[in-house]
Amino acid sequence: MEDNDAALQEFPEVEEIVPQKTYLTSSRLIFRFVSDFLIAILIGVVFFLPLYFLVRETEYELLFGAFFTQIGLLIVCLFRMRRFRKIQQPLLPMFEGPMLPALRWGLIGGIVFFVLNVLHGIMMDQIVGIDVAEKNPWMSIEDFSTAPLIATLLVGGIMAPFVEEIFLRGVMFGAFAALGHKTTGIVFTVLLFIFLHLDPINTLAYAMLGLGFLWVYIRTRNLASAILAHILNNSLGFFFILWPI
Repeated sequence: MEDNDAALQEFPEVEEIVPQKTYLTSSRLIFRFVSDFLIAILIGVVFFLPLYFLVRETEYELLFGAFFTQIGLLIVCLFRMRRFRKIQQPLLPMFEGPMLPALRWGLIGGIVFFVLNVLHGIMMDQIVGIDVAEKNPWMSIEDFSTAPLIATLLVGGIMAPFVEEIFLRGVMFGAFAALGHKTTGIVFTVLLFIFLHLDPINTLAYAMLGLGFLWVYIRTRNLASAILAHILNNSLGFFFILWPI
């Protein structure tokens, strides 16, 4: 036994090799997020399709179309967050900054962005000769009955801002920024935000809103500011559709 112990002591100690963690690069993040976005849209279409022929050209078409789009985004968002947690992919903290200043900036930002949105509509009408309101599908809510109107306002005014801010600004921009690619994250998420709304006439307006929501998030380090600004901007838009000045 002593000989065996002596023989074992002759072997040098081997240091435990810890594999170096590798994170997704910027280019791979773009590929993953584009795939995520397309899958989210596909999920929304698959869920919506069975109902489409029942609600087509009714006041429920806009409601269910928007709802299932957000469901698709939410499912993919939760999946991506879970995957990132599993591989320990770095993200910016979503709610790190103090809440009260975040809510204050969200309130200010929501009002300012809405005013800029209105000015954009006036500019398009006066300079380009395009009435953006006439081509806005949300204008149809003024003819809705009570139940679909309330449901549509909840989806477009609360659900959509929450899901889009968590996924686009919190997960997507947060992943790019955590790797030091803030500019890439800004450009990518703004482009995706524009594409999500499928409204070429209002491309400038959606670019401005995407940048604005990002700005309040970066300034406050709290995603609540962007969520509140987004909710307020959408809600004010609905208010003036229903009760125009």
